[in-house]
Amino acid sequence: MTRLRKTLADERRRCAQRLHALLVQEGWACARGRLLTGQGRRWVAGLGLHPGARAYADVALAVIAAAEAQLEPLESDLRRFARSDRRCRTLMQIYGVGELIACHLLAEIGEAVRLRRPRQLVRAAGLDPVVDESAERRRRGRLAKQGSPYLRWALVEAAQHVRRTTSPERARYARVAGRLGPGRAKLTIARLIARQAFQLLRTLELA
Repeated sequence: MTRLRKTLADERRRCAQRLHALLVQEGWACARGRLLTGQGRRWVAGLGLHPGARAYADVALAVIAAAEAQLEPLESDLRRFARSDRRCRTLMQIYGVGELIACHLLAEIGEAVRLRRPRQLVRAAGLDPVVDESAERRRRGRLAKQGSPYLRWALVEAAQHVRRTTSPERARYARVAGRLGPGRAKLTIARLIARQAFQLLRTLELA
């Protein structure tokens, strides 16, 4: 269910991106996120586009609406599950992890007791950096990306909230971002969330 939800959400997002590119080309610039709202789609439907662009826009709007029609009941079921499942409720103690991301994390992690150390979960998500070694230096490079792309996505999605003023890790993010840039800082927080998720689930399973 979680993987289907991500597939549908990705298709809706890609279609909105293509529609946004068309509108910019036609001289109707707007915020991309507006196309994912009902008001925004009604605005697009009322634009005076030439026939070719109108046909493209209508198909894009139909695809977005169809994806949302499938997403709404699916997300309702997942939210209901998250509220009733103590593992999801435990994961939601982590800042940035809501009902849907908790379901994604639980679905991809499974039983935490099968892992011995938090680092194994970081590696399972493909968030461990490749280490380039030579005789004189040891340098951390790009992400390995050898693990589950679904788990990696869920952890990075949760880390998106770190820049909020209420985030307990905002200072850490700012320090890393100052040295390595915001992208690397966000991945640092994603690895932290992976370790937190491991500890919470493992403690719950061993209780």
